Amino acid sequence: MNKPVSVAKDFEVLPVGDGSWTHAWYPPAEPPEGQSHGSGGVCFTSPDQIVLIRIRGCEPFEFAQGRPEEGESWEDTLRREVMEEARAAVLEAKLLGYQQICCLKGELAGLVRVRSFWKANVKLLNWIPQQEIEERKLVSTRNVLSLLPAIYEPIMARILVEAGVEVGA
Repeated sequence: MNKPVSVAKDFEVLPVGDGSWTHAWYPPAEPPEGQSHGSGGVCFTSPDQIVLIRIRGCEPFEFAQGRPEEGESWEDTLRREVMEEARAAVLEAKLLGYQQICCLKGELAGLVRVRSFWKANVKLLNWIPQQEIEERKLVSTRNVLSLLPAIYEPIMARILVEAGVEVGA
């Protein structure tokens, strides 16, 4: 029997790991307060196939995502990061919402970052591993949540739900 999936609610503050960090989901109307930490995408090659990437030395897969370069919009960052990390061209993108990440303890206490997340229809290009990206993988929408970092399950599940993916119960 599968365990129930926890899906973040709007504005719900959720602890991460030992509680040194929290994160929350915000709908797409306006970004929450905080420093821009870039964009990420749920990248579809077809209605039931999503592209994930894996960073060298890391076990779980992730959505292609990254930090902005000077002068980039949220969507510009998405398009560049998807090209750099997943070697895929974004054909169409729709803003899903924002993840706000807050540091509560330690030397970064008080730091608040915001990342936008998008649903992107993409076209895969020839795979050439670049920078820290070790692997690109096409996965079924049925299995995608199980491959993402479990520590972020409520936010990852919410991003997938917003992108139209059923995450189970």
